[in-house]
Amino acid sequence: MITEDKRKLVFLDTPGHEAFSSMRSRGIQVTDIGVLVVAADDGVKPQTVETIKCIKDAGIPLIVAINKIDKDDANIENIKQELSKYNLIPDDWGGDIPMIPISAKEGTNMDELFDMMVLVSDMLDLRASVEKNGIGTILEANLDKSKGAIATLLVQNGVLEVGDFIVTSQHAAKIRGMINCNNQQVNQSMPSSPVLVWGLTDVPNIGDKFEAFKSEKEAKSALQVRQNEVYKTQKNQFDIR
Repeated sequence: MITEDKRKLVFLDTPGHEAFSSMRSRGIQVTDIGVLVVAADDGVKPQTVETIKCIKDAGIPLIVAINKIDKDDANIENIKQELSKYNLIPDDWGGDIPMIPISAKEGTNMDELFDMMVLVSDMLDLRASVEKNGIGTILEANLDKSKGAIATLLVQNGVLEVGDFIVTSQHAAKIRGMINCNNQQVNQSMPSSPVLVWGLTDVPNIGDKFEAFKSEKEAKSALQVRQNEVYKTQKNQFDIR
């Protein structure tokens, strides 16, 4: 396993059930590397095919984790054969898709999966800056009885801090507090970090992009620009009809 330096891997897990199609699609849009988990004792399902298409459309690299190899009826080669029908050719067959057989239950080959993710990220030279204001995506949002409108944000670049003003497509608000993924209250969130924030004026749209500013004036100006762009888009669509 790679041990020369510490790496931070953030997993955005989306449900595999077919009812969560839109959630998977949103999740793929904010990831750098797609990890497709297929059960070795189950095979390719309609939602698997849908996820493959979403990953291809997003243009992100793909790693396949063939899970549950500890099961008696696990058939790794059968999974590879099924996936090849969708132009996912395993690298050990001469293709370009890493397919790692794992057991999440027993921890088998998990190091190999993590190493592959680090290798792919190095090949892509994925980097983020801590010298910029935070930007990212709204992962979840809802109304809380005590805190009002809250949202879980994924900071994709820059640094987000308590006191910053964030702007989405429809709202601008000052962050009053934030909690990290360890349920600890923090004052800032670094790149590739999910964080729960409150102080919002309204519940933002899930999947919406946000940008942080240090002053309310800058935030309101940016919000006006975004609202004008939305208005122009809607007007053009109306005129075409």
